[in-house]
Amino acid sequence: MKKILLYWHTLRFLKPIQIFGRIWFYFNRVKIRTAPSLKIRQSIGKWTEPIPKKSKLISSNVFFFLNLEGDLREVGWGGAGKDRLWKYNLHYFDYLLSEDSTEKVEWHRTLINDWILKNTAFKGVGWESYPTSLRIVNWIKWTKAGNDLEADWLQSLSFQAEWLSNRLEWHIRGNHLLSNAKALIFAGLFMEGKEPARWLRVGLEIMDRELDEQILPDGGHFERSTMYQCIVLEDLLDLINIMESYQLESEDFKRIYAKLFDKAKLMGNWLRAMIHPDGHIAYFNDSALNVAAAPASLFSYMDGLNYHDSRPEMCCRELESSGYFRLSNEKGSVTALLDVGPIGPDYLLGHAHADTLSFELSVHGQRVVVNGGTSTYEEGQQRILERGTSSHSTVEIDHLDSSEVWSSFRVAKRAMPLNKSRDLSSSSKFVSCSHDGYSTRLKGQPIHQRTWKFAEEQLLISDQIVSKSKHAAIARFIFHPEIQISQNKDDSSWALKKDARHLADIEILSGSGNIAKTTYALSFGKLVETSVLEVCFENGKTSSKIIWDQND
Repeated sequence: MKKILLYWHTLRFLKPIQIFGRIWFYFNRVKIRTAPSLKIRQSIGKWTEPIPKKSKLISSNVFFFLNLEGDLREVGWGGAGKDRLWKYNLHYFDYLLSEDSTEKVEWHRTLINDWILKNTAFKGVGWESYPTSLRIVNWIKWTKAGNDLEADWLQSLSFQAEWLSNRLEWHIRGNHLLSNAKALIFAGLFMEGKEPARWLRVGLEIMDRELDEQILPDGGHFERSTMYQCIVLEDLLDLINIMESYQLESEDFKRIYAKLFDKAKLMGNWLRAMIHPDGHIAYFNDSALNVAAAPASLFSYMDGLNYHDSRPEMCCRELESSGYFRLSNEKGSVTALLDVGPIGPDYLLGHAHADTLSFELSVHGQRVVVNGGTSTYEEGQQRILERGTSSHSTVEIDHLDSSEVWSSFRVAKRAMPLNKSRDLSSSSKFVSCSHDGYSTRLKGQPIHQRTWKFAEEQLLISDQIVSKSKHAAIARFIFHPEIQISQNKDDSSWALKKDARHLADIEILSGSGNIAKTTYALSFGKLVETSVLEVCFENGKTSSKIIWDQND
């Protein structure tokens, strides 16, 4: 019965097209016997060099993805012994666009030819819709960088695009569907003919509709992952780039081109609000470093496309639609990023974590309080742990997650924010919010309420459990691995240092706490141990204060 309820509370939020689309996707067998014979379209506009990728091709056959090495001669294109995301990376062909790509052109040509020869049509992970979408785009980018496609390679590219046009991921939607549409637009512009015209039309129709649904009014991508914000923003910039290169005259083309610019501006401004002073993303929902393009690279790409935004001041800002806050002091030396929003769109929570009312904090450019991040997508205990509430700087009640995360990409009952209030105008700013994630699963219908009070010299975090019954609750403050913790003479406070430099003190004002160990994802495939302060509630309440060093 428990398993049945888990499925019910997961499936009841899906859109009908996701359910019927999944059935169609797995039972429909597309038959494409020959690839259309096409030629490359002549570009008339400017092509801007896209963001170069980090070099992942160590030698002609050896790859390094997700901090794991693999030799193609041993693992093959099937990726024997590697997890699914590693296999995906192998088939993306991002490595064609590496920073040192001009030195590896012959390796690249050999790999493209080898892929075509050894990947039987429609079989294996390489023919799944998502890696096919990325590969189409990357082969075209590689060609526009000045490399020639041989005739059978162009035929393979057209075959892949025709296949993809019949395998769109309506059952997954979200960033996957955007990637499918992007690939069809790229292929439809890069090649001429009846089939490319259809790919382009379908891709533009999907992009037109999905941009309105997936990009929130505040510029956040609706899956509310800082990592996928970067991925989708790069997708939009790539589309602007290739549309500028071909400059078709149709009204729909021009309208969607303008819409992409508007959405990219919103997304760029959102991203500026959600990065730490070190220039990299915060960890909310599925997020890790070194997967998506770095924010600085994205902003530079925007400049290269002659797109200049206003670069708004980022002292304090509410991202109302997505549910995040950025709070900074006047000096800009301390920044807090707060999550008071839903964990994602109800019908698409594959990248959601049980992180409601979590936060991250940087002091003098150094991350101090963090969330645990993401090191794997593989199903198992580590994936469940990383998505769970205990891996985030928020409150856990009765050892349960605030949202019922399960499997690799599933969520059953989910927390919804309640009673949000804020005042960002005064010198002492506050944000307050509650959520109901535990109320339907625990006796007494407990509600977690958290308030942050942010001043020039300190951050006060107050938590309360409002319930008809008693519960065991723990507030966690996870520290970045570079932070050293030492207890002060007062048993209820700890000094936070980076190397020999004192950054801040954290003091428990009510409740009792101890330092424990947890893990932090430096990136995919790379976990390290770090410290966490666990504060137990007393009489349903606890409060803690972080006081930072005033000297920059």
